Amino acid sequence: MKRWLSWWDAYTTPTALRNERTPASRDRLRRALLISHILLLYLCLIVLSSPFTFFLDPGLWLSNSGVAASIFLSTLFFNRRGYTTFAGIICVVGTTFAVATPFLSGIDITTLPLLGQLVIPLVVACVVLPPEAVFVQLGVNLICISLTLLSPLNDPAIRAYVSHDMYVAFIPQVTLQINMTVIVYIIVRILLQTVRRADQAEERALPTAGG
Repeated sequence: MKRWLSWWDAYTTPTALRNERTPASRDRLRRALLISHILLLYLCLIVLSSPFTFFLDPGLWLSNSGVAASIFLSTLFFNRRGYTTFAGIICVVGTTFAVATPFLSGIDITTLPLLGQLVIPLVVACVVLPPEAVFVQLGVNLICISLTLLSPLNDPAIRAYVSHDMYVAFIPQVTLQINMTVIVYIIVRILLQTVRRADQAEERALPTAGG
Protein backbone atom coordinates (compact mmCIF):
# COMPACT_ATOMS: atom_id res chain seq x y z
CA MET A 1 0.00 0.00 0.00
CA LYS A 2 2.78 2.43 0.94
CA ARG A 3 4.70 1.59 -2.23
CA TRP A 4 1.63 2.15 -4.38
CA LEU A 5 0.94 5.49 -2.67
CA SER A 6 4.56 6.54 -3.25
CA TRP A 7 4.16 5.67 -6.95
CA TRP A 8 0.97 7.75 -7.12
CA ASP A 9 2.67 10.73 -5.45
CA ALA A 10 5.64 10.49 -7.80
CA TYR A 11 3.44 10.73 -10.90
CA THR A 12 0.97 13.34 -9.65
CA THR A 13 3.21 15.90 -7.92
CA PRO A 14 5.95 18.16 -9.39
CA THR A 15 9.35 16.51 -9.27
CA ALA A 16 11.20 19.85 -9.27
CA LEU A 17 9.78 20.83 -5.86
CA ARG A 18 11.27 17.73 -4.24
CA ASN A 19 14.80 19.02 -4.88
CA GLU A 20 14.20 22.50 -3.45
CA ARG A 21 14.66 23.31 0.23
CA THR A 22 13.18 26.78 0.55
CA PRO A 23 10.18 27.25 2.90
CA ALA A 24 7.99 28.35 -0.02
CA SER A 25 8.82 25.27 -2.10
CA ARG A 26 8.22 22.98 0.86
CA ASP A 27 4.82 24.57 1.43
CA ARG A 28 3.94 24.14 -2.25
CA LEU A 29 5.06 20.51 -2.16
CA ARG A 30 2.88 19.81 0.89
CA ARG A 31 -0.12 21.32 -0.84
CA ALA A 32 0.65 19.36 -4.01
CA LEU A 33 0.73 16.14 -1.98
CA LEU A 34 -2.56 16.99 -0.30
CA ILE A 35 -4.18 17.67 -3.67
CA SER A 36 -2.75 14.38 -4.95
CA HIS A 37 -4.21 12.42 -2.03
CA ILE A 38 -7.60 14.13 -2.37
CA LEU A 39 -7.65 13.22 -6.06
CA LEU A 40 -6.86 9.62 -5.17
CA LEU A 41 -9.72 9.59 -2.66
CA TYR A 42 -12.10 11.06 -5.26
CA LEU A 43 -10.98 8.47 -7.81
CA CYS A 44 -11.72 5.64 -5.38
CA LEU A 45 -15.15 7.09 -4.55
CA ILE A 46 -16.01 7.50 -8.24
CA VAL A 47 -14.97 3.93 -9.07
CA LEU A 48 -16.91 2.49 -6.13
CA SER A 49 -20.09 4.51 -6.80
CA SER A 50 -20.11 4.14 -10.60
CA PRO A 51 -21.87 0.73 -10.77
CA PHE A 52 -24.75 1.94 -8.56
CA THR A 53 -25.14 5.23 -10.46
CA PHE A 54 -24.99 3.48 -13.84
CA PHE A 55 -27.76 1.00 -13.03
CA LEU A 56 -29.95 3.69 -11.45
CA ASP A 57 -29.60 6.24 -14.25
CA PRO A 58 -27.13 5.63 -17.14
CA GLY A 59 -27.65 9.14 -18.51
CA LEU A 60 -26.86 10.74 -15.17
CA TRP A 61 -23.84 8.48 -14.79
CA LEU A 62 -22.51 9.51 -18.20
CA SER A 63 -22.88 13.24 -17.57
CA ASN A 64 -21.47 13.04 -14.05
CA SER A 65 -18.57 10.90 -15.21
CA GLY A 66 -17.72 13.39 -17.95
CA VAL A 67 -17.68 16.34 -15.54
CA ALA A 68 -15.76 14.37 -12.91
CA ALA A 69 -13.16 13.23 -15.46
CA SER A 70 -12.65 16.80 -16.72
CA ILE A 71 -12.15 18.16 -13.20
CA PHE A 72 -9.93 15.22 -12.21
CA LEU A 73 -7.64 15.41 -15.25
CA SER A 74 -7.32 19.22 -15.23
CA THR A 75 -6.47 19.24 -11.52
CA LEU A 76 -3.96 16.43 -12.05
CA PHE A 77 -2.37 18.25 -15.00
CA PHE A 78 -1.82 21.55 -13.19
CA ASN A 79 -0.72 19.85 -9.97
CA ARG A 80 1.87 17.81 -11.85
CA ARG A 81 3.13 20.97 -13.58
CA GLY A 82 3.65 22.71 -10.24
CA TYR A 83 0.71 25.13 -10.47
CA THR A 84 -0.52 24.07 -7.06
CA THR A 85 -2.68 27.13 -6.39
CA PHE A 86 -4.53 26.77 -9.69
CA ALA A 87 -4.88 23.03 -9.15
CA GLY A 88 -6.23 23.70 -5.67
CA ILE A 89 -8.82 26.15 -7.02
CA ILE A 90 -10.04 23.58 -9.55
CA CYS A 91 -10.17 20.95 -6.81
CA VAL A 92 -12.27 23.20 -4.56
CA VAL A 93 -14.59 24.25 -7.39
CA GLY A 94 -15.04 20.62 -8.39
CA THR A 95 -15.81 19.59 -4.83
CA THR A 96 -18.34 22.41 -4.46
CA PHE A 97 -19.96 21.43 -7.74
CA ALA A 98 -20.18 17.76 -6.73
CA VAL A 99 -21.78 18.61 -3.38
CA ALA A 100 -24.18 21.27 -4.70
CA THR A 101 -25.33 19.56 -7.91
CA PRO A 102 -28.08 17.48 -6.22
CA PHE A 103 -29.69 20.72 -4.97
CA LEU A 104 -30.21 22.12 -8.49
CA SER A 105 -33.44 20.18 -8.95
CA GLY A 106 -34.80 21.30 -5.57
CA ILE A 107 -34.82 19.72 -2.12
CA ASP A 108 -37.37 18.12 0.16
CA ILE A 109 -37.48 17.24 3.85
CA THR A 110 -35.25 14.18 3.37
CA THR A 111 -32.52 16.03 1.44
CA LEU A 112 -32.53 19.24 3.51
CA PRO A 113 -29.85 17.91 5.93
CA LEU A 114 -27.54 17.30 2.95
CA LEU A 115 -26.87 21.05 2.88
CA GLY A 116 -24.49 20.33 5.75
CA GLN A 117 -22.21 18.55 3.26
CA LEU A 118 -21.08 21.98 2.07
CA VAL A 119 -18.57 21.85 4.92
CA ILE A 120 -16.54 19.46 2.72
CA PRO A 121 -15.45 22.19 0.28
CA LEU A 122 -14.62 24.37 3.30
CA VAL A 123 -12.15 21.80 4.59
CA VAL A 124 -10.70 21.18 1.12
CA ALA A 125 -10.24 24.92 0.49
CA CYS A 126 -8.43 25.40 3.78
CA VAL A 127 -5.93 22.57 3.25
CA VAL A 128 -5.11 22.85 -0.48
CA LEU A 129 -5.07 26.67 -0.65
CA PRO A 130 -3.79 29.35 1.72
CA PRO A 131 -5.94 29.07 4.88
CA GLU A 132 -7.56 32.46 4.26
CA ALA A 133 -9.28 30.95 1.21
CA VAL A 134 -11.71 29.26 3.58
CA PHE A 135 -13.47 32.61 4.09
CA VAL A 136 -14.02 32.96 0.33
CA GLN A 137 -15.45 29.45 0.28
CA LEU A 138 -17.69 30.38 3.20
CA GLY A 139 -19.19 33.16 1.07
CA VAL A 140 -19.72 30.70 -1.80
CA ASN A 141 -21.41 28.23 0.56
CA LEU A 142 -23.75 30.87 1.97
CA ILE A 143 -24.78 31.84 -1.56
CA CYS A 144 -25.43 28.16 -2.40
CA ILE A 145 -27.51 27.75 0.76
CA SER A 146 -29.54 30.88 0.03
CA LEU A 147 -30.24 29.88 -3.58
CA THR A 148 -31.14 26.35 -2.52
CA LEU A 149 -33.54 27.30 0.26
CA LEU A 150 -35.24 29.95 -1.89
CA SER A 151 -35.44 27.79 -5.01
CA PRO A 152 -38.95 27.54 -6.55
CA LEU A 153 -38.14 23.92 -7.45
CA ASN A 154 -38.19 22.86 -3.81
CA ASP A 155 -40.84 20.57 -2.36
CA PRO A 156 -43.98 22.51 -1.26
CA ALA A 157 -43.27 21.59 2.36
CA ILE A 158 -39.83 23.21 2.15
CA ARG A 159 -41.20 26.32 0.46
CA ALA A 160 -43.85 26.65 3.16
CA TYR A 161 -41.25 26.09 5.88
CA VAL A 162 -38.95 28.80 4.49
CA SER A 163 -41.72 31.32 3.82
CA HIS A 164 -43.24 30.80 7.28
CA ASP A 165 -40.04 31.48 9.21
CA MET A 166 -37.03 32.26 7.05
CA TYR A 167 -34.70 32.91 9.98
CA VAL A 168 -35.36 29.48 11.51
CA ALA A 169 -34.65 27.88 8.14
CA PHE A 170 -31.40 29.75 7.54
CA ILE A 171 -29.84 30.03 11.00
CA PRO A 172 -28.88 26.33 11.54
CA GLN A 173 -27.25 26.09 8.11
CA VAL A 174 -25.43 29.42 8.37
CA THR A 175 -24.28 28.73 11.94
CA LEU A 176 -22.86 25.35 10.92
CA GLN A 177 -20.87 26.88 8.06
CA ILE A 178 -19.48 29.75 10.16
CA ASN A 179 -18.52 27.49 13.07
CA MET A 180 -16.78 25.00 10.78
CA THR A 181 -14.95 27.81 9.01
CA VAL A 182 -13.53 29.19 12.25
CA ILE A 183 -12.62 25.75 13.62
CA VAL A 184 -10.94 24.54 10.43
CA TYR A 185 -9.08 27.82 9.96
CA ILE A 186 -7.67 27.78 13.51
CA ILE A 187 -6.62 24.11 13.31
CA VAL A 188 -4.91 24.50 9.92
CA ARG A 189 -3.13 27.69 11.02
CA ILE A 190 -1.78 25.96 14.11
CA LEU A 191 -0.62 22.97 12.08
CA LEU A 192 1.08 25.19 9.49
CA GLN A 193 2.88 27.18 12.17
CA THR A 194 4.10 23.95 13.77
CA VAL A 195 5.37 22.61 10.45
CA ARG A 196 7.11 25.87 9.57
CA ARG A 197 8.83 26.00 12.95
CA ALA A 198 10.07 22.46 12.33
CA ASP A 199 11.36 23.54 8.91
CA GLN A 200 13.19 26.50 10.42
CA ALA A 201 14.74 24.28 13.09
CA GLU A 202 15.91 21.85 10.41
CA GLU A 203 17.44 24.66 8.35
CA ARG A 204 19.32 25.99 11.38
CA ALA A 205 20.59 22.49 12.16
CA LEU A 206 21.94 21.84 8.66
CA PRO A 207 24.95 24.23 8.86
CA THR A 208 25.79 22.84 12.30
CA ALA A 209 25.70 19.30 11.00
CA GLY A 210 27.78 20.29 8.01
CA GLY A 211 30.39 21.94 10.23
